[in-house]
Amino acid sequence: MEQNLNLIYNIEYENNEDSIKATQLLGNYAVTLSNTGYYAKSIPYLNQTKKQIEKDFKLKSMNFWEDSLYEELAFVSAITYYYLINYKIAKQEFQSLLKQFPENDRYINWYKACIANKLIKTEWIFAGFATISLIFSLILKPEDGIIDSLAFYFLVISFVGGISTSFLRRYYIHK
Repeated sequence: MEQNLNLIYNIEYENNEDSIKATQLLGNYAVTLSNTGYYAKSIPYLNQTKKQIEKDFKLKSMNFWEDSLYEELAFVSAITYYYLINYKIAKQEFQSLLKQFPENDRYINWYKACIANKLIKTEWIFAGFATISLIFSLILKPEDGIIDSLAFYFLVISFVGGISTSFLRRYYIHK
């Protein structure tokens, strides 16, 4: 397929039938790459196909979200960014999908997973601070003064932050 991509790129997009076939073929290739785990490799093809569909539909003064291929590409793109651990872009992609399809449970659940992963990272950061603070508190003697007090304050802040983040994560997941 890679060696034949030039054929697709050189198609005259004024010919509507060839344009539809080329776009469909490139979209299917992008989805297949993502579905087989070649996430980074699939991103340029996903983006290029989405842009081509957007361009075609703007020329026809139509909403590109009405095209089932575009919806599939947007969903696969969001999942691909999620697996590439780019939760920020994945979240934006899922927000776009939810704006068009607010009742779709699959999109809602993936969007919640993006939020949950960010909050899980925050929980681990607080846990790390709490562990470091606890170690400093155990190593330093109470009469050591300000450093021991700071370690204790960091421990309390980390504990409260970790619990708060945990509650937030559960709230967003079950919302």
